[in-house]
Parts: sequence; C-alpha cells; structure tokens
Amino acid sequence: SLKEAAEAYRNLVADDPSRLDEAAIGLDLVATAAERAGDPNALVAALSALRDIAPDRLAGRHALALWRMGGLDPQEAQMVLPYAAAAAPDAGVADSVLTSYGEALASTTACDQAMRAFQGVERRSHVAGLLARADSGIAACGLLLGHQALTVNQPWVAEKWFLAVLAADPSGGAGRRARLGLGDLRLAEGDVLGAALAYQQVIATGASDDSLGKVAAQKLNALSGQSGDTGPA
Repeated sequence: SLKEAAEAYRNLVADDPSRLDEAAIGLDLVATAAERAGDPNALVAALSALRDIAPDRLAGRHALALWRMGGLDPQEAQMVLPYAAAAAPDAGVADSVLTSYGEALASTTACDQAMRAFQGVERRSHVAGLLARADSGIAACGLLLGHQALTVNQPWVAEKWFLAVLAADPSGGAGRRARLGLGDLRLAEGDVLGAALAYQQVIATGASDDSLGKVAAQKLNALSGQSGDTGPA
C-alpha cells in the first residue's frame, strides 16, 4: 500500500542515511500518488516521514491537498498546516488554513501560538465565517491564558488577555468570565469602583439568576462596605 511505501522510505534512511535523497524523492512520489488516490492516511504518512527526514523537501502543495481532504487530527494538522498556508494560492485560502491551524493548536491547549493565528486572521480577513471562528478561538484561549497568567502572578498579562476576550465576545459567556476576572484584578489593585463596575457588567449582560451573575452579585455585595456606591446600576 502507499502508506507502507511511505514507511519503507522512512526506514530506508534509518538504515542508511546516505540514501536520503532517494528516500525524499520516493516520498514525494508517494505523496503525489496518495493525493491522486484521495488517500489521506497515506498522504499523512508520506508528509510525516518527509518532515522528519527532509523537512525542506516537504512540498506545500501536498500539505494543502491534505488540508482540503479534511479529517486531520490536531497533531497532524499542527504538522502540515504551516506548509499548507505557505502554499495557499490566495489570501482567502491562507486565512482559512490559518484558522484551522489555530483551532488545532487550541484543541491541544497550545494557546499562545493559537492566539497568534487567530489574531492574524482577525487582522486580515473580511469573511464572516472565518472571523466568527477566530473570535471563538480568541475567547476560549484568551480566558485560559488570562487565568494562567493570574496563577503565576502576572496581572498585567492577565489583563491583556481578558481584554482580548472582551473584544472577541463582549456579551457572551467568555466575555462575562473575562469581566469577572477583570473585576478581581481591579480589586487586587485597590480600584474598588472599577471592580464594582466590572461585576455590574457581568450581572447586566446575563440572565437574572445565572451562575456567573450570582458570583458577580456576591462579589459586588462584598464590596458594599468598601465603597459608598457599588450597588447594581
């Protein structure tokens, strides 16, 4: 099979490194055959072997073909999508590949890299569907990064990520969680009014009895003795 051929070329180099050129040419031929046959498993095997033995010989057109076939798992996507993006025929395809790449990274909690991908799409794309996916990724990853920054006592970093979440999801669940985090940051800075305003916004953008609203209300009530004007607007 084509997949077995790809593994054979990988093993060829393991057994005899001097045959690298022969193996790289063979793997490119396997990739071409797999692409024509519509065989994603064989194409993944060929590209994975090329990446490991001769990454400079991995043709972006094969990576792009694999992305178009769909069904990549996150690890496979992280392996091939940078090559696919480089081979994209236009900006729209590049942004679509980049969005897929960000989603693959986010699914493995590699959120630092994912945020760069999503924010790149936000800066360049005008396609509503891609922007919605990028916003969703920014909201999820920004929350994770914000809370991670808090655990290592980097409030300025946490604030940056929470504000990114708010820009992407101003009134949704992620945005409300970001407001709650910002309220806690303001309180830690001694800005009681700023904290109260953040908690009020959490309450105002949700249902009257939702869990986030209840948490915000409890925090707001706890401020009542620290400021003369912290009640809900």
